[in-house]
Amino acid sequence: MKSTMKIPTRHILTLLIAVIATMADCHAQYFKADYAPNPAAFMMPRQADEQNPFWAHDMYRHFMLKSCRDSAIYADVYKANYDNKLTSELTLQSYYANYHLKLFEPAFGLVVNKLNNKDIFYFLDSCRQSSNQMLTLVPGEWQRTRPCARLREVNFAMRRQAHEYANNVSYAPNLSFPSNEGTAGWLTGLLLSTLNPWQTDTIMSRAYQHGWFREVSGGMWATDVDDSRELGTVVFARLMSMPRFRNRLRVLQRKNWPLLQPDPHGTLTPFAHVMSSAVPTIDDQLANDSLFARLARHIPVNDTESSGGFQSDLQRYATLATLRDSVSVSDMLGSSSDDYLNPIDFFTPVTDFIANPRQTPSLYKLLTSMLTGCEQLCLLAQEQSVERRRPFDVFQQDPLTLEDTDQLRAQSDYPSYRAAAGMAVALTLMMLDPVQCDTIMHLGYQYGLYRAIGGSNWHSDIVAGRLAGCMAVSVVASGSDFLDLLESARVEYDSWHGEIITDSPSIRQDSSQNDKQLYTIDGRPATPNSRGILVGRNRKVLVP
Repeated sequence: MKSTMKIPTRHILTLLIAVIATMADCHAQYFKADYAPNPAAFMMPRQADEQNPFWAHDMYRHFMLKSCRDSAIYADVYKANYDNKLTSELTLQSYYANYHLKLFEPAFGLVVNKLNNKDIFYFLDSCRQSSNQMLTLVPGEWQRTRPCARLREVNFAMRRQAHEYANNVSYAPNLSFPSNEGTAGWLTGLLLSTLNPWQTDTIMSRAYQHGWFREVSGGMWATDVDDSRELGTVVFARLMSMPRFRNRLRVLQRKNWPLLQPDPHGTLTPFAHVMSSAVPTIDDQLANDSLFARLARHIPVNDTESSGGFQSDLQRYATLATLRDSVSVSDMLGSSSDDYLNPIDFFTPVTDFIANPRQTPSLYKLLTSMLTGCEQLCLLAQEQSVERRRPFDVFQQDPLTLEDTDQLRAQSDYPSYRAAAGMAVALTLMMLDPVQCDTIMHLGYQYGLYRAIGGSNWHSDIVAGRLAGCMAVSVVASGSDFLDLLESARVEYDSWHGEIITDSPSIRQDSSQNDKQLYTIDGRPATPNSRGILVGRNRKVLVP
């Protein structure tokens, strides 16, 4: 009798252990601070208030948006803000479920909390916790006093006086940078758009408004919101580099796409049909003009030369111009090449690989899709931008660029396509090579910054370009074939940097190619995956 009772008991214990392990895997953060991207490694140091070169822009933006408070929807503003009286993880999770996700509910199409669609909730909450881990690495001296506290105003969302913040010492709630809520808000939009690609434009609009509501309430400065969006996308790219995260996302997509798919007949389409044609692919998203038109409208119109916000651009240029002697001229010229694939070449010192349709087709498509998205967003945003002179004309200095200056004068400079491309490529490479994520992101930020140092673009052009790059990532990542394409690109990328031994003897140099390191095997192009050769990191092909 005892022996018969041991079998079901053992099975029950095994089942309980498996359930607990599954819950821990689904609910725990995906990475800790040790593996998180370090903002201090790739972002320029931030200064407080009057010492900040963006102070004029922040003040101008704050008082301009202050006039919108009466017309803003109070409920939405409140959802985008969090009263940091308590900071336990349970309290943060409760806010995230009851307020933060409520902001996205009309756009996403499903109620998401601990009771409804709790698998999505715990997935999103795990990503939020990972985001918070990254923000713990931000240096303390980068902290800034919130507008409501700095200007002695009432926080519109909390209805609390500025002096009340001083009495709440937990988690320094009077400091606005970095913003856990702002970073998590943008990250949530990116994640939800991968689960509901039909509503990518609406979801990302809500993600953009999340930061805008933070500005309106007096809880964050404009530049803090810009930084939060960039950091949210960096976390997204870091998560995409993790197999466990991608597997979980794939499971949630397969489960929820049939529920979210638009159906005019009011019935659920069979899942096979959803997978084959109904879910938009990357190419479908890139061809969706209305999607890009709506996203481009969220790139703010640039400041005119007579506005208060433009003073920040003038001050920022004066600061950056002093760096010309300490920055390699070749780097600044490299960021001005007319070759649209040049952003990829810029990262060669860190990630040496070739992206072309013949040797690395998946990697090539992934990167060119990102660049296509950047180009479309920048072109649409430039149509609504205000014409203004470039820095080299304002300061009567020769720009450090390979481009024709007359052509530059004829082109709109806002937002900067090259800054968008540099950011999008960096985020993509980060998904492929997380070990070097800080160095890759540093190059991504520098790529656009060199345009400002060289005198071709104002710094606000660069910031708007980075926003366009982040939006392009959201468009491409929302495609139904993105995860498959990313997996294939990772195989090509890893193969190019590794060594593969296979078993064919016939190998010849391809004399028809300008690159003498290209070879053919039995008349076909050789790649790192070719049979019969040893391909090393330096792309030399050797007979085993």
